[in-house]
Amino acid sequence: MIGSSNFTCAGMGIGGHRNAEANLLTLVERVAFGRDVGQLAAVWPDVVVIADPDAAEWLGAQPERDEEEQAAASPVPRGFLGATYRAGDVRQVLLYLAPDRLPEAWDVYACGRQQDHLIGHVSWEEFGRPETVELSWSPVQPPERLLVRWGGNEAFLPLNVEDSHKLPAPESLSEMSADDMLWILAASDPSAAFRVWARQSKPSDIFDDDLDSATPPDLDPLRRYDLEATFLHRIRRRARILARLRANLERPVWSRQAVEWHLRGLIGIEPLAERMAGNLAAADGAADEALLSLADFLIVLREVDYQPRDGALSKPDFEAIFRPFLGELANRLDSDVTCIRDRLGAGALQFWDRVLERCRN
Repeated sequence: MIGSSNFTCAGMGIGGHRNAEANLLTLVERVAFGRDVGQLAAVWPDVVVIADPDAAEWLGAQPERDEEEQAAASPVPRGFLGATYRAGDVRQVLLYLAPDRLPEAWDVYACGRQQDHLIGHVSWEEFGRPETVELSWSPVQPPERLLVRWGGNEAFLPLNVEDSHKLPAPESLSEMSADDMLWILAASDPSAAFRVWARQSKPSDIFDDDLDSATPPDLDPLRRYDLEATFLHRIRRRARILARLRANLERPVWSRQAVEWHLRGLIGIEPLAERMAGNLAAADGAADEALLSLADFLIVLREVDYQPRDGALSKPDFEAIFRPFLGELANRLDSDVTCIRDRLGAGALQFWDRVLERCRN
């Protein structure tokens, strides 16, 4: 039995509107004279089976239903069938309407940092009263939600996403450094680590006299500074974090989608590699060190030894996803390195080429 429990706010889970979801999977062993299967089946409520789900239409809470089933706010008029956000190079908001069910006067607004008017009944009439309206959307970030106003009433219209893979990363993630992302991915609880990072990176309006008058350690003329010790400290610390990252990648996962998310998600191996490549391109006097860090990163990925267990994704299935990904990642990173080879030392480049050969085989 699989159960999904949602705790959400209206919107898309971006900005100040959070989205948290817990998915629970209960497994029981079917044995002779066992009661677990029957008890689990008894939990399933009596429901009405819909023969054609695609043709079903949600009409809102019914007056005869329990009070807790009724919506707290007025539902949108029945003429607003739905809305979809189309991400990508050409961004659009698509409205699906039933013209004969719309009120006489209405307006739709996109809500986010500010409220922007998308379309109203006047412009819709000028368009020829279409059932599907395609509206251009200029900002990179999608609207958090849509607001419909009509006859002194207002209600939020759910906004679906046509292709979630084309959604841009939240603006806050653009400020995340490679070290921050590596620290999160290597944590025993990446979700908790991300929340800590989010709290620390959130600007505060509180003025702190002590912080304002403090001398940054790197600029303190009375502080003893040992470049060699600092370099060794960075190397040792990064080695420990990379070891924890490898251990996390070796943990059992339960689906191919989970592997893809670990590798290509908003906070995943691919975005981390892109940030590390960015550090290499921006490095002036420390390009060799940045290249060696990138090589160490690939070595750790090459040495990942997935450890499956009962019910988890098998090792052959994991390898079928992970190894091609590693080869593609190594090729992309090598393209970045090729652009700045003239700034790199011969020894560092030889080491990099050997690492690439191992990742490609």
